This record gives sequence, structure tokens and C-alpha cells, in this order.
Amino acid sequence: MKNRLKFIALGFFSERTARKATGYGYGIMFLSFAAAAVFLVLGFIGALLIPFRTLYRNSADFKTAVEEVFCAVGSPVLTVSDGRLSATFADPDKKAFDTIADEEDGRLVTRACDVIIDTRPSGLYDDFTAYCVSEDGDRITYEEYLELSEASKKSYKFGIEYSGKERVIDDEDVAAFENYLAGTDNAEVAEEYKKLPSKTDEKYVGALYELYVKTYYPDLSAYEIDGAAPKLRNFYFHNYATRANILFVFDDALVGRFESSSGAQTTFYGFYGGLSDGTVAATSRGMEDFLVECFSASKQLVLFSNFTGIFTLVLYMVIIVILLSAILFCTRKLAKTDEVTFGGAVKTVGAYSLFGGLLSGLIGFAFGFVVSARYFTTVLCMAYFGVVLLRIAAGAIADFALKAKENKRKAVSEIDGGDINAAENAAEETVQGGVQ
Repeated sequence: MKNRLKFIALGFFSERTARKATGYGYGIMFLSFAAAAVFLVLGFIGALLIPFRTLYRNSADFKTAVEEVFCAVGSPVLTVSDGRLSATFADPDKKAFDTIADEEDGRLVTRACDVIIDTRPSGLYDDFTAYCVSEDGDRITYEEYLELSEASKKSYKFGIEYSGKERVIDDEDVAAFENYLAGTDNAEVAEEYKKLPSKTDEKYVGALYELYVKTYYPDLSAYEIDGAAPKLRNFYFHNYATRANILFVFDDALVGRFESSSGAQTTFYGFYGGLSDGTVAATSRGMEDFLVECFSASKQLVLFSNFTGIFTLVLYMVIIVILLSAILFCTRKLAKTDEVTFGGAVKTVGAYSLFGGLLSGLIGFAFGFVVSARYFTTVLCMAYFGVVLLRIAAGAIADFALKAKENKRKAVSEIDGGDINAAENAAEETVQGGVQ
């Protein structure tokens, strides 16, 4: 076992050691490839999780906006308690805060970074507007749409518009919802209505409203994942989540996106579960530590959301190994220094892979500080392919040099052998002439 481990560890550095690959079974090669894959995956994970603080410090617009919003006099005070965040505003009547835009001379001017602070409960409903738009752009209310003939309805498409304001449901609304649902002729809806919580249950009003929205309006799954009544929080996601620099601060989580000076775009989530209770320091370092700690608490979500990238990385590695083995097989055939089968070429690539994977993982990790996460798989695959290909090239150069040297020696030997024979023939003729 010691010799085998020495083989897969030193095969990258010693051509003589690497050429012993054909004498080993595929088990040791699989171990080498598995180790290389582990190094690549670790490089991927490290690039996802470790550079965050550095990237934040290099995000001029985002970092400046955070400090302007949270570190100035009169800024909202953030307090963590039992894994939840609350915001206290200078204006006691204020519930949310945003820097999405300024009004200047009647023009809407977008800031370099949009910051939203809304720590109200996530279950609040948005006071949305439902509408329908015809093919020629005519917009009508949903109520007007319901009055149209079936033929006219076919030319309209349904949509909703979030308001960003809370939908307050009063007793009059509750009575209207109950009357509508009680009079429905849909058996399935009627059955769901009967199964609603008791009217004395605090969940009754929300469940009633959601069933009403589900019944009264067309499918809303394009706006809400569960197809239920539009939530106030989703107002921000539907209207501003595509912007380059954002920070949404909610009561249970935060969402951000920023671009560093290198051009790397980072989208992140943060949670408060791992944070100590208390007020967040309204300083540059205090906000930096707060964001880094929130991001650290979301590591499991980060890994889960990037599982596809990790799986793809391992899959591409298999394809790259096959391609590299084919290249090695062809170079050995051209050099004709020794006979090698395709299986032997695969084993030899395995001899290069342990250190090749380690070096590629380090390269991928380093790139995590300068490129966006969506490029990590590409960077790691290219690094692994490039490193092992260079090692194959080094071996091929040695092979062709050795072959050229052997050909030269053979040519010299043939020339020297020819001169000796000529000399012997000349001496023999001289002797024969003297005898005569």
C-alpha cells in the first residue's frame, strides 16, 4: 500500500514513476481520481464561502451604500433577538425604509445600490391590483374582465401588480369573503371552505383570504410559489431583485447582490440564527461583521443551492479524464517510445491526477476572489484540464526527445558500421594484390 500511495502522490513529478501505471490495477487509479475530485470540490466550496469578506470590502457602491444607510446619524437601529431582526426607525410611525429611488425635478433617479429595510412579519399580504390586458394593449380591471363575453375574454391576459402596501383585512372584508365562498358551486372549494380553522383561531382570516384569492382569481403561481395570495415581501423581489446592487433586510433573513472591483458579482443570503442577541454596531466594521456572520449562517443553503454545480463539476471531470487519456494515448503512439493501451493511458492520467486535482482546486479557490460563482465550474474544469495537459505535454516532449536521440544514435551506428566494412574490404584487396 505504501508503494501505491507513493505512486499516486509522486506520479505527477516523476515520469519514471508515472510509467509504472500500467502495472497497477484500476482500483488505485479510481482512488487517485476520487482524491482529485475531492480537491476540486473543496476548491469549489472554498471559493463559494471564504472570499465573501474580501469581495464585500472591494464592492465600492455596495459598501458605501450600506455605511450611508446604517452608520449615519438617525440611521435605523438593527436589533437581533432569538434569530429575528427588528429595525427601529427615527420616525416611530415608519414601518419600512428604502433607497430605491430619489425624485429630482420630476425625474426618477435610481441609486447605485438599492437598500430595503422591512422587518415586518413575512406573512403580511400585499394590497395588489389585478388587471387584464388585451392584445392591442387595452388594460381593464379584473372585475371588468369578468363582465366580458367568453369570446372577448380570449383576447385578454391576466396579471397582477404589487403595490408595496400592506393589505389590511377588516370585518367587512371577512364577511365578503365568507359570502363569496359560501355561495360557490365548486364542490372542491366548498369542501376546503368547510375545513378552514375555527373563526376564533388567529389563522382563520389568513386561510379564508387565501382560499378566496385562490378561488376568485386565476392561477397566481407565476407570482407566488404556492399560488396563494400575494405577499408584501414579494413586492421587492418582483420589482427590484434584478438590479445590480441590492440589499433586502427582512425580519428572518437578508438578501443581497453586489459587484466587486474585479467585476465579480456576488448574490448572497443571510440568516440571524447564529448571531448573538443585541444591537448591531452602527459602524463600518460593525456592519461588515454583521453581514459576514449572516452569510456564514447560510452556508448550508449556499451548498444546497450549488449542488448542481458540484455534481456537474464531477461529471465534467470524468469527461476530461477520457479526453486527456485519448490525448496521452495518441502522443505515445506517435512517439513510439513504448507500447501503451488506452487503459494504460487512463492509468497514467490517474498518476497525474492527485497533484493535478490539488493544484486545480487551489487555482479555483483563488479565482473565487475575482470571478462570479457562476464561473467556478468552468474555471475548475479548465484548470484541471490545463494542469494535466501540461503534464502530458512535458511527458510527450521527453518521449519525442528520447525518440530523436535513439534515431540519431541508430543513424550514427549505421554510418560507423559502413566505414568499418569498407576499410576491411580495402585491406583485403591490398593483401590479395601483394600475393599476386
